[in-house]
Amino acid sequence: MKKILILLFLSVNLMIVAQTERPITPVDWDYIRTEVEHNPQRVKTLVERMALLRMDSTMTSQDRILAFFGQSYISCGEEMNVCRDMKDSLRCRKMEVVSELADSILKVNPLSLDALIGKLSYYSDLNNNHPDRSWSVEEDVKKTLLRTELILNTIAMTGDGSKSHPFAITCVADEYNFIRYYLKISNIKGQAFLGDTDRISLGESNEFYKEKNVYFDITRCLELEQKGFSRK
Repeated sequence: MKKILILLFLSVNLMIVAQTERPITPVDWDYIRTEVEHNPQRVKTLVERMALLRMDSTMTSQDRILAFFGQSYISCGEEMNVCRDMKDSLRCRKMEVVSELADSILKVNPLSLDALIGKLSYYSDLNNNHPDRSWSVEEDVKKTLLRTELILNTIAMTGDGSKSHPFAITCVADEYNFIRYYLKISNIKGQAFLGDTDRISLGESNEFYKEKNVYFDITRCLELEQKGFSRK
């Protein structure tokens, strides 16, 4: 495998899509809840198709949105504690543990953006520090990149980052992963909660995103947070 910074490659690759003109498809949360409740197998089938690690041209934008956000209602945030453990391991550079935890998360939620980024971080570390082993995961890298790209592009379909058309996400981690790997911005100045919207103030702009703020629809985040409180 060529010596590349996998995460950087991901960022550059995705921005090609970000520049293209595209229609906005806002998330209809009531529709998603109804489909999960009354047609759960349909949602699970769409999730499986989206996670097949290949482009599926027969999936519409609505299908992908239903799959990604519907999966959040299927897994109900069961993976969130493991996600926190994975991030702790990543901060400590325990990369083998990161990979194992990411795999366990993906078994619960195959469309977990956080877990996919964790796997890519592991592959990047493997490539940089253990090149003799990196060749064996080349196909896994390509598949993980593709699934990550599909998810980030699905989030991008839901808005344009403005207050009137915020990007929809399933958890707070989605916000920061989207800003870093899709908008290609790493400097964040602050955050403000505005009802069911989260405003992130950016410390920089670029040719792909020139606004000072980016807004996210945090409807699902608030639902999961409330669900967590009700368990205590």
